Amino acid sequence: MSSISYPSDETSLRARIIAHRGFWIEPTEKNSLSAFIRALTNGFGIETDVRDLDGELVISHDPARSSEKHISFSAFLEIYKSIGTDGWLALNIKSDGLSGWITDHLEKFAIKNAFVFDMSVPDMRHYMNSRVNVFTRMSDIEPVACCVERCAGVWVDSFDEPYATSSLINSVAKERRFAAIVSPELHKKNHIDAWSDWASSFNLNENGRLMLCTDFPSEALEYFGDNDD
Repeated sequence: MSSISYPSDETSLRARIIAHRGFWIEPTEKNSLSAFIRALTNGFGIETDVRDLDGELVISHDPARSSEKHISFSAFLEIYKSIGTDGWLALNIKSDGLSGWITDHLEKFAIKNAFVFDMSVPDMRHYMNSRVNVFTRMSDIEPVACCVERCAGVWVDSFDEPYATSSLINSVAKERRFAAIVSPELHKKNHIDAWSDWASSFNLNENGRLMLCTDFPSEALEYFGDNDD
């Protein structure tokens, strides 16, 4: 695992429901200020994309251009801290060579419930030698997770299959690592069968090491049941 201890597994289900690119209503709101604020004020986590542009960390899924307006990573973290939530931040690393910057920013704002994922494997080594929580990957096309013994968790995905199987998710849970599960709608697939299967196989509400990344955070909260509310 990374050089820091495992993060807390005592956050509520609401904090472990990770709103994909924020809690957006219209697709044009993805990775927008309004989508981030809506997610955080509702107590949800956020998955978002971090890359560099002209010597600054910015939020952008696609290659960033200086002619476009972007939310800086610092501004994003300031919003997170000002709202005072414990929702998880899943930081999708879009550029290599950012580990020092990312670490410094998370420490500056004292962010604890955050992890990085999806960087290249060579770049992943730098994060594993830092104080940041690192998640590796597993999916139907990635059956063996890279460097899992040095990671705090696993990003559990599916590409050719309809959704990540319960057996795959349970295999991660048995190792007592965090599992961030990708809901099928992120790949433009129907999520109903997946949610039904998962709900019958494990208790997302009670297992503090399970997270769900979804485009439908409110529906997920209602479906999987947050008894703390």
